[in-house]
Amino acid sequence: MPLVKHWACSMMLLGVVACEAWDHERTAEAWMSAERARIATPQLPPVPEIIDTLPAVYTAKTQDPFDPSRTTAGIGVSSKGARTDVLFPDTPIASLSIVGFITAAGGRVAVVRSGAVYRSVRQGDRIGLQVATVTQIGDQGLLLATDGAESQWLLRDK
Repeated sequence: MPLVKHWACSMMLLGVVACEAWDHERTAEAWMSAERARIATPQLPPVPEIIDTLPAVYTAKTQDPFDPSRTTAGIGVSSKGARTDVLFPDTPIASLSIVGFITAAGGRVAVVRSGAVYRSVRQGDRIGLQVATVTQIGDQGLLLATDGAESQWLLRDK
């Protein structure tokens, strides 16, 4: 008999717990439904009508934004497409100025400026309209050698 009482009490307790859990689930579902109804979905403005435009024809009066010479200007590529290794090919050496130096693992690098254009120059690079070769990078500036002329220093701006 005690086993039957124990068994019956266990079943009653299990039934009460199950009913209680079922009631919480119904309450949660009711709350979620009320919240969904309360929250307003944002209204987006209608998409404007698409206007079809005619393609533009580039003439000599306008500059073609897709012209390769625009993207390669100033990086050592001529307009003919032939690659050159001269930095500042259209600038006289006297117009160049040294901004500073960077010491890297591969050696010393000079930062040279022409107007608003800056380039890093290493020993062995060729620069300027005179196509001078950088033979030495020192604290005072760059030692430049040109073909058939005496070496000259391009001094650092102070």
